[in-house]
Amino acid sequence: METLFQDLRHAVRMLVRSPAFTLVAVLSLALGISANSTIFSAVNAVLLRRPPYPNSDRLVTIVNSPLKQPGQRYPVSTADLVHLGKDNPLFDQIEASEWGTESNALSGAGVPERVVVQRVTPGLFPLLGVQPVLGRLFTEDDANRTDWGGVAITYEFWQRRFAGDPKVLGRSFFVDNDTVTIVAVLPPRFDLFGTAPADVVEGISINQKGPGETQRWLMGIGRLKPGIKIKEAQVSMDVLARRLEQAYPDTNKGVGIKVQSLQDGLFGWSRQILYPLFAAVAFVLLIACIARTSRICCCLAHQRGARRLASERRWAPAGSV
Repeated sequence: METLFQDLRHAVRMLVRSPAFTLVAVLSLALGISANSTIFSAVNAVLLRRPPYPNSDRLVTIVNSPLKQPGQRYPVSTADLVHLGKDNPLFDQIEASEWGTESNALSGAGVPERVVVQRVTPGLFPLLGVQPVLGRLFTEDDANRTDWGGVAITYEFWQRRFAGDPKVLGRSFFVDNDTVTIVAVLPPRFDLFGTAPADVVEGISINQKGPGETQRWLMGIGRLKPGIKIKEAQVSMDVLARRLEQAYPDTNKGVGIKVQSLQDGLFGWSRQILYPLFAAVAFVLLIACIARTSRICCCLAHQRGARRLASERRWAPAGSV
């Protein structure tokens, strides 16, 4: 124990006497630790922590994928989602959101600006347990109306654009050339699935027939019935995909349906980037620790040898040195 304390004292003295070495050691370790903390925070947020929604273990994404390249993913159409809702008994509920967001021009409410617009089916908010802080969320009946122009705005947009005005409900403005009316303010820090935070959220209906019903631009979000596994849902979707291919060869030939957990469906692709990056940064930190520890050990060994030699000379008989 005494030797340990002596080594610690000498290590501190060496660091004090060598400020350049000390500065390099501290900076390299600080950079390594901060890089590891940053990467781990990203890994934890998108890959380890469960999505903050009720029954998140039963939430899944539903997308299309080529039968010959099942690893690829692309949006589904409203027509496909209608068939999924009718022909699949494994889901409690199937909703949808736009694949990504759009940047649109806002005018008629002060200085014009570009805003981020997200489009979702009305049932998605209740599915995720989202409640507004003001107003009411739109319903399926609202979305089915051709004259409906109600939108929900995010809390941050409400504060920035309208200074948190509690009388904001009912105010209208233009998004591109469409007149919309505010019917709800969403809770703070609302960020749908970790995508780019939206300013304005519009309701859409997947039940409306029209020339655009086969256009693929949505991501399906479903909640499995209790006890149903993702593998079971995938088998059922494979059967449905073959049925749709036979019934609609013009639009569904070679098109499969892929079911993944909400976390894998949203962020699974990032594993190929984050895990190797985290391993590389951790390896660099390990190398830095080993290098600095080796340098300190070498210096301590040198000093210990010098002390031993000095002690031997001090106590050696006269004339023996």
